Amino acid sequence: MLCSHGRTHANQHHHLVLLVLLLSSDEAAIEETFCKSCPKFIIPGSPNYDDERLNTNQEALQLQLKLFMAEVKRQLVLPTIRSYLKLYTTIPISKLAKFLEVEEEVLRAHLFMFKYKTRSLVWEGGPATEGSLVSFTDIEFYIDGVRDDDDDGGGADGDDARLVYGWLTCCVCVFAFGVCRI
Repeated sequence: MLCSHGRTHANQHHHLVLLVLLLSSDEAAIEETFCKSCPKFIIPGSPNYDDERLNTNQEALQLQLKLFMAEVKRQLVLPTIRSYLKLYTTIPISKLAKFLEVEEEVLRAHLFMFKYKTRSLVWEGGPATEGSLVSFTDIEFYIDGVRDDDDDGGGADGDDARLVYGWLTCCVCVFAFGVCRI
């Protein structure tokens, strides 16, 4: 079925406006896009038929929307951090924290989150749960001597650095997801 040119132009304009809003991190546009494109969530229980005023059909969607928006808010600063990391070959954390107007500890957590979110476990054979971490970004960095690659050919120092990186990444993720309260 063919659409008229006017309707196609109106749809293109609407999607262009929506794209601009999404790129500017407009929360209402992000919520609208999520609600339109997400799968239909259900609550695994029966409704309360005794109370007709209680309408729980949107409860699961609202819960998923809340979780999604919390993740979006955590990751809003990552593109800015990526831009600074591409701009500078070497930059102290204190200077980058001043640019971003955050505390050094908060920036360190964001940097570990950036590193965690841009890595993926790639299966290379063997058990399905094993593989190697591969970065899918064009930026590679290390923080205060903590490296996760083995440029030095392995050895104890490289193993210790990978253990520290894994432990810190785990701590950042646990903190970021709100599981642990300090």
